[in-house]
Amino acid sequence: MWLICGFFLSVFYGQISAQDIGRIEWKDSKVIGSPDPPLPYVTQKVWGNLPVKKPLELKRVPGTPDLLAYVDHHESKESISSLWVFKDASETKTKIESLTVKNDLVYGFCFHPKFKENGFIFLHTSGPRRGEGSKKKRCRVTRWVMDQETYLVDPNSEKIFLEWESNGHDGGGVIFGHDGMLYITTGDGTSDSDINLTGQRIDLLLSKVLRIDVDQIGKGKPYSIPADNPFLATKNAAPETWAHGFRNPWRITCDTKTGDIWVGENGQDLWESVKRVERGANYGWSKYEGSHPFYLERKLGPGTLMKPTFEHHHREARSLTGGVVHYGKYLPELNGAYVYGDYATGKIWAGKHDGKKVLWHKEIADTSFAITGFASDAHGNLIVIDERTGFYKLVPNEVGSTTANFPSRLSETGLFKDVSLHDPAPGVLQYEINVPHWVDGAKSEHLLAIPGTGKMRFNVNRGWDAPDRSVLVQTLSIGKKRIETRLLTKQQGEWLGYSYKWDKAQTDAVLVGREGEALSLSGNRNWNIPSRAECMMCHARAAKYTLGLTGLQMNRDVVRSGKKVNQITYLAKEGILDGVKPEKYEGKLGLGQSRLPNPYDSDSSLQTRVRAYWKVNCAHCHIEAGGGNSQINLEWGRALKDTLTVGVKPVHSSFGLGEKAEIVSPGKVSHSVMLQRIISPGNGRMPPVGGVRPDPKWIELFTQWVSELKPDE
Repeated sequence: MWLICGFFLSVFYGQISAQDIGRIEWKDSKVIGSPDPPLPYVTQKVWGNLPVKKPLELKRVPGTPDLLAYVDHHESKESISSLWVFKDASETKTKIESLTVKNDLVYGFCFHPKFKENGFIFLHTSGPRRGEGSKKKRCRVTRWVMDQETYLVDPNSEKIFLEWESNGHDGGGVIFGHDGMLYITTGDGTSDSDINLTGQRIDLLLSKVLRIDVDQIGKGKPYSIPADNPFLATKNAAPETWAHGFRNPWRITCDTKTGDIWVGENGQDLWESVKRVERGANYGWSKYEGSHPFYLERKLGPGTLMKPTFEHHHREARSLTGGVVHYGKYLPELNGAYVYGDYATGKIWAGKHDGKKVLWHKEIADTSFAITGFASDAHGNLIVIDERTGFYKLVPNEVGSTTANFPSRLSETGLFKDVSLHDPAPGVLQYEINVPHWVDGAKSEHLLAIPGTGKMRFNVNRGWDAPDRSVLVQTLSIGKKRIETRLLTKQQGEWLGYSYKWDKAQTDAVLVGREGEALSLSGNRNWNIPSRAECMMCHARAAKYTLGLTGLQMNRDVVRSGKKVNQITYLAKEGILDGVKPEKYEGKLGLGQSRLPNPYDSDSSLQTRVRAYWKVNCAHCHIEAGGGNSQINLEWGRALKDTLTVGVKPVHSSFGLGEKAEIVSPGKVSHSVMLQRIISPGNGRMPPVGGVRPDPKWIELFTQWVSELKPDE
């Protein structure tokens, strides 16, 4: 099994012919230790012969000694979700397709406490996913009936209990509490920044943990409202509300001993969180993200404002998946601990709470998984669900060191023939970009290695895709001294970042731990080596990860074998790049195609130069679904008015500029909040990662542009 912080590969580069330039072969023969301290647990595959698609949630079938049920989905011409039942045995190969739901996505399910008597199973679904109506999706909580002998669900037994409109951030969890009530999670119903302002509204079913009694019929409803629900006396409140102020809760569980309700929550800009949900609580979204300010000008709704129980910065988590409270004879040291993880980074944490305070909280494992859920099997094993490959159990790390290994020195990666000279190995290709991003004034050198016969996939505006085991290399130097070399590697379909710190002699570089490192350089200069999760804050999904590998950046002339050639044409003809016609980029015609101009080249207009800088340093976040919550969109090619910057009031801090503050105030630099973001040394600085020093040339360029900008432009 491959883990997230491990390369577990050495490089064979031998004799590589000219037509193999840019390619490199990885060999699974050598494992080199990592400087990271060992984590206490690793994972082992279970039910390896069981065919799975995209598993989301797993539950034990009540009243059976060894049956489990799980839901998965797959996207095709039809969006299909299925509920499967199988026997918990190591060699199990067969499963029963209990229920298939077309054009709806099943997020979660649970069994009724009296399942043995009534066969009731509850589903949380969202749809339609395709066709007419897909732009106005609805979430539903439905009840179905499962046959106790065949474990098939009667397809005609569906009964809708709750239904509401939701076009993103759907929540998706259902669980019964010790009180026999059904708890349901809902999100804010949008895809970004709570644009419909539902987070603090008490009158909707959105952004909440709901609590209903499904065994009693209410007035005009197939369920009743428990008499002790906390907002029954609150004007206009949805009576189903138990707690509110959630963005997108993903996975809800009930502690089987204490009855505590736990929810994992997906954050947006910077913070992921876990809530031990309390009656009548308000968790603050979108006035707050976790315990941190988000849109402070937004009105706070009713309820007791509560902070998360656990919280993670995006330096270590980016899409949190809620878990379960573990009990059992296996892993007794975790008994009573809430165990949860992260879909994006694959990390797993555990924490204990005594009902009043957190007793302990720590990272316990690091995986390459896209974690969609946690469960317990029929034998009491703690199960981790990977959307891509299936099910794993958590086991002690008995070897006493991390099994997630990576070459501990840059010289051991095989990327260099002579690392001290920064001389790449055969098969490792140098590339050049039009506009380097700002890294505290450091100079960047770039390399890439593509394995086997794999190819990158061309895209003009977004990052090029590349095959597994591809590696991008960036070495950062100040003057003649190398400071850091960063690797972006693709492993099992996921891009991951690693950093190496150069030694004083400049002969080699040492792998930096997963948390990164702060350096003090000569001249009282600070330097931040990013954590591995922090790397992926910029190299993110919305920008397609490989920020420098775009048509806009790579369309330029370079010298190869003593001849000037267009870089895109060269890569395509060498068989490394697919999806582009090489002849389009040849000669003068090539440089007439889309490409980024140098922000400091006066041949281009001020606005074009500013937009080029935005594209390289800002737009990986400030694009659609990029996570930047300021609502600006700095994508290259958008009309200036559509960037929502010029003449637009800030939705966050005005930096003391008062009512005249605008993000970009035409002709008035002193009223422009963006300038304050550029020069600010602390909170509010943009970009928030990647450097600690302001860019003086950018400040000069931006100031000149704003000064000359007219309101009607």
